Amino acid sequence: MDIVLKQQTYLKECYDSLLRKKERQDPEELKQNLRKLNECNYSFQFISSRDADVIIVLLVDVLSVVPNDDLVSRFGQLVFDICTKQKVTLETRSLHKTMEFLLKAFSSCSLWTLTNCISACGALLYSNVSRLEQASHMAITMHESLHLTSLPFLL
Repeated sequence: MDIVLKQQTYLKECYDSLLRKKERQDPEELKQNLRKLNECNYSFQFISSRDADVIIVLLVDVLSVVPNDDLVSRFGQLVFDICTKQKVTLETRSLHKTMEFLLKAFSSCSLWTLTNCISACGALLYSNVSRLEQASHMAITMHESLHLTSLPFLL
């Protein structure tokens, strides 16, 4: 099996798993799916913008119900890899939803998780800066609500 087909298979397996168990996702199975996706070789183009959009939104929906720092960190790594190495473009609604999820993670996750969340936000911002006006307003609001107390390293 060639590498692109193998990676597309991982993507389909993850997608099918998320659809089957959207409300009752097993954190361990989700962790394995994210691990498989993060182990893909992103130097080969294997994911379309549409597929990336669908899988990222499904993951945001599931991770909002199954909060877990390790899963959020793995998701951040996945978003970074997809955006920077696959050069995909998310739909505006999906882009805003993903940014909102990552920005909320800044105040709810452990510090060790933030590296991948910041990288994912950076990748989304870099490739979509003109479409993120609402997200930047949301970031300012989030920043004000944090009062910089939960992120002392930013002082």
